Amino acid sequence: MSRRLAAPLAILVIASLAACGGDSEEPASAGGDSKAPPAASTQTADQLYQAAKDAKEDKVVVYASLSFDKCFAKFEQSYPGIKVEYSYLPSDGVIKVQQEVSSGRNVGDVAITSDEIMLGMDQIGVLQQFLPSTTQGIDPGFVAETGNFMAAYQTAGYGLMYNKTQLTEDQIPTSYEELADPKFKGKIGIIDPTTNSPGNWILRNLLMSGAPFDDAWLKRFVDNEPGLMNAIPAATQAVATGEYAIMIGPYDVSLGPRTATTNKTLGFYYPIKGPVFPAQTWMGMIDGAPHPNAAKLFETWFMGVEGQTCMTNDANKYPVMQTTGIPPAPPIKVNGQGLQSLAEMGAKPPTPPKVGDLQAVQEYIKKFKDAFGR
Repeated sequence: MSRRLAAPLAILVIASLAACGGDSEEPASAGGDSKAPPAASTQTADQLYQAAKDAKEDKVVVYASLSFDKCFAKFEQSYPGIKVEYSYLPSDGVIKVQQEVSSGRNVGDVAITSDEIMLGMDQIGVLQQFLPSTTQGIDPGFVAETGNFMAAYQTAGYGLMYNKTQLTEDQIPTSYEELADPKFKGKIGIIDPTTNSPGNWILRNLLMSGAPFDDAWLKRFVDNEPGLMNAIPAATQAVATGEYAIMIGPYDVSLGPRTATTNKTLGFYYPIKGPVFPAQTWMGMIDGAPHPNAAKLFETWFMGVEGQTCMTNDANKYPVMQTTGIPPAPPIKVNGQGLQSLAEMGAKPPTPPKVGDLQAVQEYIKKFKDAFGR
């Protein structure tokens, strides 16, 4: 049974998470050494499957911001009799899960979401520690400091969506540094960085990476008068109609190519020259899960060869596990070229999520509000 915090502290944590908002996938803040994670479970998938059948558990309820139907279907094929029931987890998912756990009327079994939401759940004691047997050898940076949740998959940062009627291929900015060039004044849109968003994620990580991304670069970027967009559909529409020639975030190698095919005026450029910041999405078991054996089985499958391979090949995500048999990068091509592995791109090593990350996000939100005059 996981720990419980006093009600006033729980309310404080929830208020902090609600202020963050958003469903964006967030990387851990830079800095800090990774300590060894707790020992992985010794229970095999076969043992958990049998335990689930013995307990008559016929489903696992997964709370997440995205549904991976193909992979969920493969899990169901591997373990007949257990269905995956997907339920959308909103930005205030901490409140939703806390209400379930505190009332004893649990619905969800597993949460797959951003590190900020997972940290909020962890702080108020609604996660149960479980590291599947298939996480043997996992990089410690992929496990939260408390050991109560782990990375489920990764994306490799974001590219740029651009309007092909306004910019030719040789005019597209190929680095984040170039976005501060005055020639792009009034031509750039970005998902509003004054909230917890992909735009915030990009600017925050650029500034944390150091030169040439400093306050002077940020000022030049702000001087280019980028338009601040509140939602992904509005951002896509704005660049498709030519309101902006370039849109920053949230287009990764999964969403970017798919979006660019919806309108002949849209183009997607990736990768952007400069630091590579992989973004992890995290998974944890909810305390008091009504289908505990099925939940453990699902996590064990997800982190194993079949689950990680499915997420890479069918969902265009980068794997967390480096086990033999798991492809190192999605098989799709962007700009006519295959994708490199994160290691080949020189990606930063992962660092485990920690409590201080929530405060860091709030500090950068304040910084960007000041910079953009919001």
